[in-house]
Amino acid sequence: MNLERPGSLPTIWDAPPSASGVDRSAFIGKKANKTIPVPYEYRRQTTTRERDNLVADIKDKTNCAVIPRLEDQGRGKIKSFDVYGAGSGLEKAVRSLNVWISDANVKSIGSSAWAKIGAYDSDTWYYNKVQLLEDERKQQFKGPIPGEGGAESIPLHSVSPEPTHDCKNDD
Repeated sequence: MNLERPGSLPTIWDAPPSASGVDRSAFIGKKANKTIPVPYEYRRQTTTRERDNLVADIKDKTNCAVIPRLEDQGRGKIKSFDVYGAGSGLEKAVRSLNVWISDANVKSIGSSAWAKIGAYDSDTWYYNKVQLLEDERKQQFKGPIPGEGGAESIPLHSVSPEPTHDCKNDD
């Protein structure tokens, strides 16, 4: 059943979602107040959520619209940012973007995954290792009782010879 009316205007229900809150169509034909290129060595793979969070964060803090320009038609690495705004908000937005660009190598997907491995939390790693060693030690005593005179028998006592000379009169 088709409930759409032909020739009707799009509503909020059938419009594509705009996660970042920036309507890109409003900036078609307008020149950006500032374009910030991302140096090639600082470009890294980004997710849509990360880009949207960055744009929304800068929009809230500076009241400037930021549109990231990507290398691969909407996917992948950011090659530049177009900033639309004026005054001190524009300078704050540029400063925020420069900080994000400089931290880009530090906050890569690989470096974020580092904190999720077990050895990263040394305290947990240490206690897990101690527990493993303790379990191995306890496992020695869970086997059958060793028989007398067998190859696996453990000596229960040892004889040590007495000293043959008197230690007090060694002068």
